[in-house]
Formats: sequence, C-alpha cells, structure tokens
Amino acid sequence: MRRLAFRNRSLLPAAPTRVLLSLALLSLAPSHAEARDWSLVLGAGTGLAPEYEGGEDLEVSPLPLVIFTWQDWLKVSPGGAEARVARWGRLSVSGRLGYEGGRDQDDADRLKGLGDVDGAATAGLKLAWTPEPFEVYLTVDRALGGSDGLTGTLGLDYTAKVSERLMLTAGIAAVMADDEHMQSYFGITPRQSAASGLARYDAEAGLKRVDFEATATWMIGGNWMLFGSAGVGVLTGDAADSPVVEEKVQPRLSLALGYRF
Repeated sequence: MRRLAFRNRSLLPAAPTRVLLSLALLSLAPSHAEARDWSLVLGAGTGLAPEYEGGEDLEVSPLPLVIFTWQDWLKVSPGGAEARVARWGRLSVSGRLGYEGGRDQDDADRLKGLGDVDGAATAGLKLAWTPEPFEVYLTVDRALGGSDGLTGTLGLDYTAKVSERLMLTAGIAAVMADDEHMQSYFGITPRQSAASGLARYDAEAGLKRVDFEATATWMIGGNWMLFGSAGVGVLTGDAADSPVVEEKVQPRLSLALGYRF
C-alpha cells in the first residue's frame, strides 16, 4: 500500500520536462505591445512523486519554477539549459546541460545499506523533428560524475492550442540507460547485499522506463498562468526486476502558478 509523505525537498531533478517546455513555448509570445528577444517566467507550486525511482511511497514537495528564454533558440529552466546549435527546416540539433539528482540511502527503508548515488551535472545533445503539432525527439545525456552513466530518451509529443488561453500536450517516451547508470540505481553489489540484506543483482544496459504524460497550461489573465501535469512511468527490463524496486508503476502529479514578465 502506498504511503504519502511531505518533505521539504525540491522535486526539480524529477520535474516533468514537458510541463516546463510548454510554459517556455507560451512565454515566447510577447506580453506587451513591443516584441522582445527574451522572456522570463517565475512560479511556484507543488509536486507529487515516488520517494525514489522504484519506490512505493509518494511524497509531496515544493516545485519552484524559473524559466528564461532568449529568442527561439535558448531555454533555461530548473531542469537545465538547452541551446539550438543547428536547424534544417523542421529538423534541429541542440546542446543540453542539466543535473542528475542522484539518490540518498535515507530516502526510503529499502535503500538503507546501499549507500548514496551522488548527484552530478549532465551534458548532452537533442535531435528534434517538429512536423507541427507533433515533435519527435531523441536526447542523449552523460552524467559528469555520480553514476557516470549515459541515458537516452526517444519520445513523441502532441501539442494542441485549444484556445488563446489553453494549451494541452500529451506525450510518450522511452528511456534507455547504459550499464553504469543501471548498476548505480538498480544493481546491488556483494558489499551492498551484505549491508542491506537484499540479494546481489547485476543491472545491465537497456530500456529502463516508458513514460506517459499529459499537461495543461491555462493563461488566467494578464501575465498569470496556471499549469498542471499528470503522468506515469512504467519500469521495464532489469530496472523492473531489481530488488531495489518496490513498485514498477511510478505516478507523478504537479500543479503550479506562474507569472510571465
């Protein structure tokens, strides 16, 4: 049975990416009569997600938002920074900088004895094809420390501007990871097995999760906006079979209020 906890810890590393991107897209439209090269969105809200990837219990955490865009090629958000470096019609390549949040063995009872996985900066690339209203994308990111792992995401998003005030987005994504990432988060070494009581386990590279997500952004009036997201991630393969995992189905919700400058 799932348990709900409240923690004073940011959910930014796990914040739904498509929520931030939909906000960024809306923020590109100038809010004043004159056009501007930049836009800034500030907001705050709350998010609900598992204690850790594979955890059963859910936790509520604050969700601060700061989103800056420059023209149509640079976006900076709590999830990191993305800058387009080349474009050929609807096909584009962008560089990415972000952060992998790591994991604390005190996050849940199941993790005790496994040790911490340090957080680390990430660097990567994104290849996107945007035949509106769809976006097909592939991202590859390397953790510069921490797990030292490589992750990749292949996804499809559909965005519908229902009205001048309402934007809806739905998407599906497959998340893949290499041996280093999988072993750091889902594997159990002999030493960790002795300390935790969990069976030794080798987690190998492959598809680790499939994500489904829907978001809605509502322009309340003036420069104020309300947005929400509901999604679920389903762990697969070696990740799903790991003794670390208590629940394969990982739900998440978020709700926030933002102001566009």
